[in-house]
Amino acid sequence: MHKGAIVLWLGIACWGCASATPSQQRWTVTIEPKHATRFPDEFAELDDEPSAPAQDTLLQRSLEQARSSYLQALHYIERGDTARAVLAFERALNILQPVAELPTASRSEEFLDLLQSVIEDYQSYVRSEDRGDPGSSFFLMRQRLLEMVERSYAQHRVQPLELPTTARELPRTTVPLVLNEYVERALEFLTTRGYRFMRAWLERSTRYFPMMRRIARQEQMPEELIYLSMIESGLNPFAVSWAGAVGLWQFIRSTGELYGLRVTPWIDERRDPEKSTRAAMRHLRDLYTQFGDWHLALAAYNCGAQAVQRALLQARRADSTATRLGYWEIRELLPRETRNYVPLYIATTLIALNPDRYGFPTNQLAYHPEYTYELYELAEPINLSALARCIGISTDSLRQLNPELLTLSTPPDIRPYPLKIPPGTTSQLAQCLLTLSEEEKQPWLVHTVRRHESLGDIAARYGVSLQELRRLNRLPNGRVRAGQRLRIPVTPEALAALSENPPSAAPSATPVANSVSSGARTVRYHRVRRGETLFEIAMRYGVSVAELKAWNGLSGDHLRAGQRLRIYQGSAPEPSVLFHTVRRGESATAIAQRYGVTVQQLRQWNPHSFRNKQLLAGTTLRIYRTGTTQAPSAKSKVYIVQAGDTLFSIAQRFGVSVEELRARNGLEGDRIQVGQRLQIP
Repeated sequence: MHKGAIVLWLGIACWGCASATPSQQRWTVTIEPKHATRFPDEFAELDDEPSAPAQDTLLQRSLEQARSSYLQALHYIERGDTARAVLAFERALNILQPVAELPTASRSEEFLDLLQSVIEDYQSYVRSEDRGDPGSSFFLMRQRLLEMVERSYAQHRVQPLELPTTARELPRTTVPLVLNEYVERALEFLTTRGYRFMRAWLERSTRYFPMMRRIARQEQMPEELIYLSMIESGLNPFAVSWAGAVGLWQFIRSTGELYGLRVTPWIDERRDPEKSTRAAMRHLRDLYTQFGDWHLALAAYNCGAQAVQRALLQARRADSTATRLGYWEIRELLPRETRNYVPLYIATTLIALNPDRYGFPTNQLAYHPEYTYELYELAEPINLSALARCIGISTDSLRQLNPELLTLSTPPDIRPYPLKIPPGTTSQLAQCLLTLSEEEKQPWLVHTVRRHESLGDIAARYGVSLQELRRLNRLPNGRVRAGQRLRIPVTPEALAALSENPPSAAPSATPVANSVSSGARTVRYHRVRRGETLFEIAMRYGVSVAELKAWNGLSGDHLRAGQRLRIYQGSAPEPSVLFHTVRRGESATAIAQRYGVTVQQLRQWNPHSFRNKQLLAGTTLRIYRTGTTQAPSAKSKVYIVQAGDTLFSIAQRFGVSVEELRARNGLEGDRIQVGQRLQIP
């Protein structure tokens, strides 16, 4: 699962200080690409390796300019001018980005303090819908910083970290924790320049770790895997990477859907803390099953199973006598980001298991309250502001409990919808809902104004009156500007328009592609992003790597950033799949009756959700609709194993689990042979 730049060495990707609410931490507004990458001409001297005095001069000039833009941003925030504040924050980041590569910058406390202040205040004071998209300067700078640190360590070997004797006594865990030069390098960073970021992660850990430990135990997975979420997202469920990975566990859309995480215009379950954690545990289990090595499984979680397989194959070709290859043996053959990923995980885990030993006194950490809630089933869609008023909390606080919600209301297509509310507020909400008028409950969706679009165009598109749009959005003159976000009341016409073209609140992980009709098939064009592989793009669009190569005349696996790929997708409807999360006390019989299927079908489609014929609470069931769309029958598809196939890659291709493949084909292990015929459930 590729995620672009990991939340890494300079800790920048914990994006947002501890005081920022999650709803303030998702980047959604589109910024022109050139705005994020165009730098002042004066920074061209970076290309010529300026002398130390020149570096100091350049750094100081940049700090002065960036600080001026930063103070302007704070001034605009005080005046309530968010649009100008965004531009000022982005200007400060654009100034700091190119000088981040200077050796003097990495040693400058002034630089690091200003950088953190700009990023934290940007996330704290600017609403998520007003911020830049994942391709803006923030994410680009994070990638540049990763490259800077990698290069600096390659040029100047770091001395072993002077750790206390007790710190070198490694805890006994299922996932091996080791101390070597790479891990010590990560420890050195996290306990010095990255101290404030590691501290923020530790303080947030008490919010999600109790839930994560419970799910890890239920899934029979090593509990220490929960620390991976720290370097994946900085424990921020609203985190979105430049590659479109989302949530605490940074799932791309296709991989999330394989593990039952729904993405619709209304919800993105990759942002659901519990569902995404369960999906991450299952994905990690599948990767471990494939590689038989926890470090390789972690590497594959970051760069994809195919990249790890390639590295293993390359290593075996270079040394035909090698019998057992692990992460450390193939580390240099992996993508640059992944080379630091496992060491950073180990270092983070060592600190998280015993913060006091590494200079993070637990009695001085401002721990966050635990993520707890009650569920209230809403029979109709209701806007979040009305629900928040009923409970007596802010809308941001309600969204923090329900990070999967993408719009300003609960989804109209899921009834009842299980809304998470603070413990002890169920009766209060129930009584308040009885007093709300239909107008107060009116659900909303959000529309981002496009260039040359008028308020009249928007009103006609969604089937609402011009006067209503003016009133709801406080637009007395009816003028709108490109990029402005408008509240749209949910009507049948609005829902129809939504199904044709989802609103801007839809997940920012939607593939960067456009499509045209071509006979019985649709041709989509995908613009390759930095670090993307053919395998990941094939997974995203539900096609095979071989098809991608044939359609685009590719002979190898190499892709370049910006390359345009042609993707054909058939017009025949795919089987309609529903997902149901089992609640405590629910029976298989009741669920089968609710969806009009049989218990036998539930077991056939979801063998991993049953243990000794008992349905496991908390698991997500895959349910195939019957009727016009046929559900899978006992007569399965047959797949003939090709060279390079693994059970995991075959499972991903057909959208089933490894356990289902094993059960259907009577396999005890993972060995398969070229030419072998496999039944696909």
